[in-house]
Amino acid sequence: MPGGDDWVQDQQVGGGILFGPALRQLARVRRMLDEADYTESVGHRLLSMAGELCLCAGWLAYDSGHQDAARRLYSEAYLYSGQASDEQLRVNAASYLAMQAVRDARCNPGRAREALRMVAVGRDAARGWATPRVYALLGIREATTQATLGEQLPCRQAIATAWRELERGSHDDDPEWTGFLTPNVLTYFEGLTTMVLGRPLIAVDHFQRLLTDPALGERNRLYYRSCLANALLASGETADALAEGMELLARVNGSRRTLEELAPLRHAAGDSSEFAQLYDHKLAA
Repeated sequence: MPGGDDWVQDQQVGGGILFGPALRQLARVRRMLDEADYTESVGHRLLSMAGELCLCAGWLAYDSGHQDAARRLYSEAYLYSGQASDEQLRVNAASYLAMQAVRDARCNPGRAREALRMVAVGRDAARGWATPRVYALLGIREATTQATLGEQLPCRQAIATAWRELERGSHDDDPEWTGFLTPNVLTYFEGLTTMVLGRPLIAVDHFQRLLTDPALGERNRLYYRSCLANALLASGETADALAEGMELLARVNGSRRTLEELAPLRHAAGDSSEFAQLYDHKLAA
């Protein structure tokens, strides 16, 4: 996830607008790696920095619908983690690669097995140093993977592990990239996994509870609303889903991921509907 001021901007405008600037920052660090003179310790730090920028740019690519670019950037970060002997970066990169593989499994179901392998890689790299929040993140990745595979019991067990680890509290040595993990985030993943496992009514409840929090960032709020609209549709509440979707479309800006979540609603609305026309306009922008 982006950090600092970039995170604030990401919450306001979505990943599409920030993707280009992130790539330019990454290009500068790559040039330093290739052309500058530095000590071995500085070189390792540059490799870690390049990996962190790859993950940031990869997330922005993921959010804006550039899945091939996201996959390449996450893989590059994983490569840098080995070159830098940076186990924290390796775990974070493995987590993102697992997330990407679950996304890719929508079109290629075999990719879910790759996600499980990356979770195992992350757990192996986490041994000896990881805090509970790191294990909570890996639990989330396993849960979404198991849901994609249709494995209800392992999914529930992984979600329970994530909750248990998160409830152990924060630690001074938590990696910065675990900062996004909150009870709201776990509630979202509970909704997501129950939706994937074919229980949309339960997913609706999770997403509705999630959206009562006034502190949600704008991008997250819009995305969670798209998840709610999709769950309402799957529950047979088509009119409510369309009402939610119409209100949401007027506010979506820069996050293709949110639009893609509304694709089932676009199909259900029909080509001549007002929703379809506005959706197609937003998607083409």
